[in-house]
Amino acid sequence: MNERTWNKWNDAGGPDYPSSILVQHVFRLMGKTKSDKKTLKVLDMGCGSGVHTVFFAENGFDTYGCDISSVGISNTKNRLKAKGLTAKLSARCDEYEPNSFDFIACFQVLECVSMVEAKTITASACRFLKRGGRSIFYFMAEGDYRGEGENQYGLHGYSRMEVEDLFSQAKFTSFEIDYFSISFKGGQSAQRDWVVSAFK
Repeated sequence: MNERTWNKWNDAGGPDYPSSILVQHVFRLMGKTKSDKKTLKVLDMGCGSGVHTVFFAENGFDTYGCDISSVGISNTKNRLKAKGLTAKLSARCDEYEPNSFDFIACFQVLECVSMVEAKTITASACRFLKRGGRSIFYFMAEGDYRGEGENQYGLHGYSRMEVEDLFSQAKFTSFEIDYFSISFKGGQSAQRDWVVSAFK
């Protein structure tokens, strides 16, 4: 993964709203009250410009975020500051202690890296999770329109077999693979993503 490339991507500021997939998982599976959430330590792994980091902080979680992009980290700091929020941010995603987090979100990261890097990321997430913790990964599936044509960021759409292999090697206690697809232009084009919930 190249920092210069993702600094360029983050120059645009990133998305303005959190993914509905993440929102659904957080409110369905995590603490129901503010007091519950304060005790839950969450990591936005590959936070980009911070839209999900801000979402976690707004909802009272003990929030951490990491990304190799210095522009992304700067954007995240600015978003947090504008809302009077705080989170612990790092340019390193490999520095956390084992068994540190109750919940880890890794959104639109795995399609941006090599398979070797993807295996490192998923294994690290498993190591960082507390026993009984859970994580959610959202990433591009094969046949997605973003992987067609020029594909300037070199995005990789994963096959089902690749997904199963990736999460099997990470040593999670269990994982669930779901699939999300939405079509455009009367079905001529489609966004296709894997949603993997992984447990320790």
